[in-house]
Amino acid sequence: MPKLKPSWVITDMAKDTKIKLWRLMQDYHTYTSWAQGIARSKVFTDDEVRSLSMSKATYSRLRREITAMPLEEVETLPEDCRRWIFDLRPHLKAVGTKTEPEKPAVATQLRLENPQVATYTESPGLGLARYATIMVTAVGGQTVGCWAIVTVKEKRKTFPLHWAGLELTAEESTTPKIDILPAMPARLEIVFACPIPGTQAPGDAIRAGEVVMLWGTGEEKVASTKGCFIAQPLALNNPHTYLDAYLTPGLYHLELEVGCNNGQGAKMQLELTSPASWEGLTVKPMSES
Repeated sequence: MPKLKPSWVITDMAKDTKIKLWRLMQDYHTYTSWAQGIARSKVFTDDEVRSLSMSKATYSRLRREITAMPLEEVETLPEDCRRWIFDLRPHLKAVGTKTEPEKPAVATQLRLENPQVATYTESPGLGLARYATIMVTAVGGQTVGCWAIVTVKEKRKTFPLHWAGLELTAEESTTPKIDILPAMPARLEIVFACPIPGTQAPGDAIRAGEVVMLWGTGEEKVASTKGCFIAQPLALNNPHTYLDAYLTPGLYHLELEVGCNNGQGAKMQLELTSPASWEGLTVKPMSES
């Protein structure tokens, strides 16, 4: 029983003969020039010359075979024919070619480290305070116009955050943007807690940034030893328990997001314990994306 031809094969020529004809098609791009090239060529045997059909129908069938040939058959051809077919059919995966694979470009992106909690005795504006911060690193090049926000899921509110080292302002709606170099990570302030100075008499003034903050007593306390604040510029500038950024003691779930103008940002899910006493502030990552 004769072997059936594959569906893409529509000529009766030997494969070696087809390869010679396909090679001529690479140099002669029209039927007329291809037929003339066959007549001048010295690569064909006498038997091939006697059996060759240089009709336009043969030319069309050979072209159709090239466009229908499956990848596994393409891989059996000589390298010059493979390259030619892959140029004609770029959707085919060029397996078996000897071309050097292109290395994927490293995208510019931001990376978040694990958050750290530390007490600072001379933090800007606040003096003694306990901060949860996170280092933000640029990967693949300098990131431009970096910003940061945090969403408190229990409050369904989103807040801008403050980059450590920037001058404090009372701006509440946006985060000041910075550029981050790969060799110079930036520290982002997430939340903070601060005590009421026990040595301060009612009405004494403590300077917070450029705003004079009055510390009262009883119901008039501006800041509390209980709970903590989201580190938005407004709260850092003048922490007050009436602010949305104030979190009463308890467990909170945060979504931290950083982004930039020229690359991929990053997110991290955090679990925050707002403390009954300011020293108990803790933050830990839940998951990272």
